[in-house]
Amino acid sequence: MKRKVLLLALLIVIGFILPVQAAEPVRIGYVAPLTGDYGAMGKEGLESLKMLIADINKVGVIGGRKIELISEDDAGNPQKAKAAAQALVKKKVVAVIGSYNSDCTDAMQDVLNDAKIIHLTGSSTAVRLTEKGYWYFFRVTTRDDEQSKAVMNVIGKMNLKKVAILHDGGIYSKGFAEEMQRLFDDEPEMELVFYEAIAPGKEDYTEVMSRMKATDPDIVFYTGYHPEAVRLLQAKAKMEWKNVIFMGGDAMNARDLVTLAGLKAVEGFYFLSPPMPQDLRSKQGKQFLKKFNKRFGHMPQYYDSISTTDALKVVLDSIRTLKTVDTDRLSDFIHTKYLNNNGMIGRIFFDKKGDLQSDLHGVYRVDQKGQFVLFRLIEYGKMVK
Repeated sequence: MKRKVLLLALLIVIGFILPVQAAEPVRIGYVAPLTGDYGAMGKEGLESLKMLIADINKVGVIGGRKIELISEDDAGNPQKAKAAAQALVKKKVVAVIGSYNSDCTDAMQDVLNDAKIIHLTGSSTAVRLTEKGYWYFFRVTTRDDEQSKAVMNVIGKMNLKKVAILHDGGIYSKGFAEEMQRLFDDEPEMELVFYEAIAPGKEDYTEVMSRMKATDPDIVFYTGYHPEAVRLLQAKAKMEWKNVIFMGGDAMNARDLVTLAGLKAVEGFYFLSPPMPQDLRSKQGKQFLKKFNKRFGHMPQYYDSISTTDALKVVLDSIRTLKTVDTDRLSDFIHTKYLNNNGMIGRIFFDKKGDLQSDLHGVYRVDQKGQFVLFRLIEYGKMVK
């Protein structure tokens, strides 16, 4: 009996002496271009996520467990994005946020779905991403087919009849262009006078711009990314082609568009995008801007920082509600029951495909000072401003 008492006493003493092991963190991955042409967007998104996680970690997300953010740089390259996803699977993450462009997000999907890891993007809009039926994939942004409807609405309101479309052949750009092309059957007053793919990465697009000019369009719409838009705008300026409107999609929402193209080339350029940070209407969005500015000394420049942060919040809200990191249960909850009426980008909930059930776009014009000025606001296909 004495031995048992002594053994019990010893165990109690050891329990007091040995440090209490902290609960294992909940690991979240972030894949984005942290270098290259889109590095500024990825870095700002990383800053935003760190800011949210710092607040959550004051109390922990579940049972006192902290969030550990593991970031991977895909440099805007699909092969690197796939490798990043594979690395995060080995690190046993619960969820992955990313990537920025649709080609990279597409490259990650098989890897993460096979591993039953929750995958959310705040930026990738290609329709095919949610047509695959992947149960663990969600996007906190609108699809290209919705964006194309908003574009055609704007073109119609501007009374532009002859339209030229350029794309870069990629998953996002080509898919966006094809969605626009399909809508011309329902727009008898509009005519598609030019439709072609360009090779991304070229230094000069004067040749294709000259052929397009010969068709005399009222508007040129480019569905690709801003590095090529810079060269297209420079070619337009070089040709002194002034009697045409140039417009792009949400991938033009990049502050270095002006510095790279030059003010002369970019002034008057339009692009359609989810609202810029300064145009967020929600109380939560405005609070986020104020906090971000206080912490980093500048306002966020990219919408993707906002939507990416809302994407992370979807995961964390679900974990706290269900008190689990079981991804089957989390995915089912996000598909069928998740509702955030106070997201920074507005009301957030999803359909069975994982698509965000919201549709808010702003049309921006680059003014004579190089500022992005809100021209129109469209919600569910209707002009609200």
